[in-house]
Order: sequence, then C-alpha cells, then structure tokens
Amino acid sequence: MGASIPTSMLVIITLLGLVILLMVLATVGIKSLRTIGELWQGLNQKKLEPLLENYLHHGVGLDALCGVSSRKLNRYLTPLLIERIRYVRGASRGHMTQLAHDLGLVRKNHSALNSRRRWHRARAAERLGYLGGAEQVQALGALLVDKDETVRAVAARALTQIATPSAVDILVRTLDDPSELTRLRVAENLDRLGPQAVPHLISRAREWSACDDNSRCTGLMTMLSVLGGMRSPQARSVLRATIDTATNATVRAEAVWALGRCGGPGDVRLLITCAGDKDWAVRKQAANA
Repeated sequence: MGASIPTSMLVIITLLGLVILLMVLATVGIKSLRTIGELWQGLNQKKLEPLLENYLHHGVGLDALCGVSSRKLNRYLTPLLIERIRYVRGASRGHMTQLAHDLGLVRKNHSALNSRRRWHRARAAERLGYLGGAEQVQALGALLVDKDETVRAVAARALTQIATPSAVDILVRTLDDPSELTRLRVAENLDRLGPQAVPHLISRAREWSACDDNSRCTGLMTMLSVLGGMRSPQARSVLRATIDTATNATVRAEAVWALGRCGGPGDVRLLITCAGDKDWAVRKQAANA
C-alpha cells in the first residue's frame, strides 16, 4: 500500500486551493463590478448628453440640467464637459466653464481638494484645471506641497491649464521643492507654457542668482535648464549676470550651458572666457556651448 498523505499536508493543500479559488472569484468579481459601473456610467451619460448639447447649441434646457442631482452631475456630466472643453478656446470655452459654475460643479470639486482620499484630491484638481479659473489658483497651488506625489503632479498640470500669471508664478516658485520628481514635473509644465513662462523664470532667476542654500541653488539650476531648453534670447541678460555673480560653480556651469543655447554672436567672448574658468564644470559646459 502507498504511503498516506499526512493530515497536515492535506490541510495545507486544501487551504491553498481555497486561497486560489478566492483570488479567482475576487478578480472576476472586481472585473464584473467595473464592467457594470462602466455600463451604468454610459447609460447615465447618454441621458445627460442630449440635455448638454441642447443647452450648448441652443441655450435652452438649463432648468432640466439643474433638476439633476449634484452627485449625478459631477459624476456623469463633468467628464462630458471636459471632453468638449479640451478642444475649444475663447467664448465657447467660457460658455462651458460658466455652465460648470452654474451647476455647482466647480464648487463641488473645489471642496474635494480637501478630501482625505488622494485620488479624490487628484481627480478634483484635474477637473478644476479645465473647469476652474483664476479663483482656483491658490487652492491648486496649495496642492503642490501635498503629501502625495501624484496629487502634486496633477495640481501642476491643472495650473498649467489655467495659465494665468499667478498660476505661472506659483509653478516657478515651486522649482526649489525638495522633491526632485516634483521639480521635474513642474519644469515639464513650464516648458509646455513656453514663452508665457519666460518672464516669470527670468524674474525669479534674478532673485535667486545669489543662492546660498542647496534647495534654492537646485531650483535656480532647474530654471536655467528650462530657459536653456526654450532657447529664449530674452534670457541672455540674466544668464550672463548669473555667470558673473553666482558663487556656486554648478549654477554657473548650468548658466553657461543655457547661454550656449540662448545666446548669439555677442556672447561668444564670454563663453571663451568661461572656457578658461577655474572650475572644471564651467570649462566643460563652455566647451560644449
């Protein structure tokens, strides 16, 4: 007769089988719930979409939209509005954002910025980037120091969407954030803004050119990198001043690199001088420039 399987082994095998079965059931259940949720959202959006189109194209039907619960409007109508706002500018965009204000969608998402759930804060910030305006800048700016990295990144993108002078200035001031990932996210968004961000970057670079702490110098280097990436001739004067006055060799080297991308024939003499600088990092960037 064959050796019998120990009882303890049978218990372990049974438990493993149950665990696998539960995992399969949980996976199938989650996918089923997600599919049902998507179908339910689609059905609700199909009901609201004709009301939205009627209002946007003919200016009628606001009362019908106002009769829908705020929860349904925020959950189902907001994505429809954002889909349309992405592709319009000027009066059409203003018409849609005003509708979002009238229906209380802006107010509801503004309140969600203080949610304890990070994905609620992130979703609200993303939506306010499209639906909000200058009045949302300070609240979104506060999220740039949120404890969650994703929320900070979404808030930076939302400020870029709003793109008022105060929004751009808040982004620039965040370039000395201790988190490298946050600095990179903000720099990417400033690069998207292009020429609109240049005056703010130049102004802050002048203010920080005599940096004496690591975070401020790191922020200044990020600014110089963004300006160099934009190849903005407007930045020449602040780059030259930084090369002349900065005490941090790494900052001066970054300014030399940026001047090589932004400068012109009138900057060649200074770059040649930098090629003989006492700091190797400066000499290296001068040679590259």
